[in-house]
Amino acid sequence: MRTYTRRDVIAWSAAGLSVGLVGTAPRATDASGQVATPAGGDMMASVSDHYALATDDAEAIWFIGTLALVKGVGRQTGGALATVEFLHPPGFATPLHVHHAADEAFYVLTGKMRGVCGDQEWQAAAGAFVWLPRGVPHGYVVDGEEPLRTLAIAIPAGFDRFVIEAGEPARERTLPPPAAPDIEKLVAVGTKYGIENVGPPVRFDGTPPT
Repeated sequence: MRTYTRRDVIAWSAAGLSVGLVGTAPRATDASGQVATPAGGDMMASVSDHYALATDDAEAIWFIGTLALVKGVGRQTGGALATVEFLHPPGFATPLHVHHAADEAFYVLTGKMRGVCGDQEWQAAAGAFVWLPRGVPHGYVVDGEEPLRTLAIAIPAGFDRFVIEAGEPARERTLPPPAAPDIEKLVAVGTKYGIENVGPPVRFDGTPPT
């Protein structure tokens, strides 16, 4: 397999072509030299520029009962990945769901989480890394009585836009006041970004009630 250099990519971009992340041949792009990621994700640019984002500059979103800080932005990473830091309250649980267009991972910053991926159960505490491949139903809960803080990583990008569009701008950088989620909005935005709910919120014996 030939290895393509940055110079190759820049030359192809100028000609209206690009190389996929794992491709072996150039693919046609639009006039801006970009390739769309699946299911409505950010446009994937052939070349991205360096950027550094201070924590206070991250976009803050209230998202289904969590505080989300959008840090790895798809339009800045060439669509390669997105990262979102989450603060979850005790008792938080996601529905069982599937990411059809992206792989997902979590790095646990503080607290503990417990989840399922397919027919496997898993637990993770501070310092742990969790990989959740696309196409496999998964979900998780906050494990214990302490808040959970994680860094979610999605490859390729698109999850950052899902969080922004399905949530609302945070009025302050704290957990949002308790409120019922807007299911209709979640389903509509999830469909746009290839995220499908396939079951109720994940529960385990001993999980604190919401």
